[in-house]
Amino acid sequence: MPDGNRNSLTDLLVRIPLFDSLVPDECRRVLASCKQVSFSKDDVIFEVGDPGTRLIILLQGSVSVQSANGREIGRHEPIDTIGEMEIASTQPRHARAVALTDISGMMIFQNDLESLFEKDPGLGVKLLRNIVNSLAEKLAANIKLKDV
Repeated sequence: MPDGNRNSLTDLLVRIPLFDSLVPDECRRVLASCKQVSFSKDDVIFEVGDPGTRLIILLQGSVSVQSANGREIGRHEPIDTIGEMEIASTQPRHARAVALTDISGMMIFQNDLESLFEKDPGLGVKLLRNIVNSLAEKLAANIKLKDV
């Protein structure tokens, strides 16, 4: 990836909740482990039961997260993450993710994330804390929707 693109992506990463409290150098190290990814409208990104081996940072587009019966249980927009629940565990996917529009983002595989954790435990703690915070916020929002 050219340095100009990497720098602009690094600037974007520091605004993404998953990268909260990371300094730009830490963001660059995470970015170096990511792969660019894109999906077309209506593509299935994850299916219920798929291995939870990748996390996607949504940079452009919109994604619907659906239960096994097809009911929408969440919607994600740019700078959100998709797949953090399973990447932090050994569980298979509990939901289906479908592109509502053409989307683009960055993907990191579980083994690359674990490698980052091993090389820099401090960075690993920050990322895991952010993953837990993201999951807690999504759970709280889902509970509030059910109370309405």
